Amino acid sequence: MKKISFFLSLLMLLTLDLYADGQQTYYVDINNADLTSILYRGFANRLDITVPGIPSKATIAEAQDATIEKQGNYWIVTPVSSARVVMITVYAMINNEKRLIGTKDFKVKSLPTPQPVYECSRKLYYGSNIINVATNDLLDTYGRLIASYGEDGLLNMDFRVTGFTIHAGSSIVRCEGDKFSEDALTLFRSLRMGVLIVIDDIRAQTPLGETKLLPCLVFRIR
Repeated sequence: MKKISFFLSLLMLLTLDLYADGQQTYYVDINNADLTSILYRGFANRLDITVPGIPSKATIAEAQDATIEKQGNYWIVTPVSSARVVMITVYAMINNEKRLIGTKDFKVKSLPTPQPVYECSRKLYYGSNIINVATNDLLDTYGRLIASYGEDGLLNMDFRVTGFTIHAGSSIVRCEGDKFSEDALTLFRSLRMGVLIVIDDIRAQTPLGETKLLPCLVFRIR
């Protein structure tokens, strides 16, 4: 699944008296590398924090109501469960002194409910309406249900489908995990073109270990 990064910049200016022979102006650019100006609970939010003119190793970031640590080129921020706003404060080591450069506030929200998607080796089946699906795709040994935030891949989080129920005609089959059971595969082989399959009670575990109930999927055999 592809991931698209959005960079929305907020420039915070602070004039610092850095040198005896004049003033030097520095600013900090703090971007959420995956989302917008929002941080999510239970998600490793990546921040791109740069201070032009200051090397990365001399940049220091602190967070209120969150943990923050440097990983590679990004800062990873995880808000505490009760946080509503996280303030990121950025400093720079200049002439062996810790100087304040700027701050930015991020709103904190709970993870939104993702949509269920059927993934097989040939394609991904998205959609909130009736989806036409080939029987061979349902029988694909790779086939499984996943939780997705859409085809644009705006969010890519570690949700895991733990179970769901299939309704087709008068038949009902319960599946555990993210794959179709043998009973479900046997049912699919018996269905004729045009039959509707409703997959509901789709449960997914969040990165925090909580369970979310996802919307249903409706297929039509073609």
